[in-house]
Amino acid sequence: MGIVYGGPPREFVQELHAVSPFAAFVETGTLNGFTAHWASEIFPEVHTVEKFRKNFENSKAFVKDRPNVICHLGDSAEILPKILTAYEGKPPLFWLDAHFCGADSAGTDHQCPLLRELDSLRGRPGDVILIDDARLFLIVTGKQIGRAHV
Repeated sequence: MGIVYGGPPREFVQELHAVSPFAAFVETGTLNGFTAHWASEIFPEVHTVEKFRKNFENSKAFVKDRPNVICHLGDSAEILPKILTAYEGKPPLFWLDAHFCGADSAGTDHQCPLLRELDSLRGRPGDVILIDDARLFLIVTGKQIGRAHV
């Protein structure tokens, strides 16, 4: 999805939210803040998590006019549980897109935190999780993950 759209497809996200309103939009891998910016027009709250300080500062400046966007600096798998405490019984929509992107990014220690992120979300009924580039995990592992379809 991300390669084509540069984030989750907006129309799809709007349709999901219209059918089942979510308490918040939670994104990992902020990059430039574009997704958080447009999501703030749809959702009452937006949380975006970025590990690379330069991207965090740039995106925070980009969304400064959006009071419902909360920017978090740090490891997404560690920050997600802290965000979730505010949403007990109120499911957010998740866009998981944190990953190592080369020299100008964080993540050499954990190049793809997806499994750690999913583990931190385990056991939360009602949440909807969208995963950027999920099709690549099927190719790399050669296995089907859950009920993922390419």
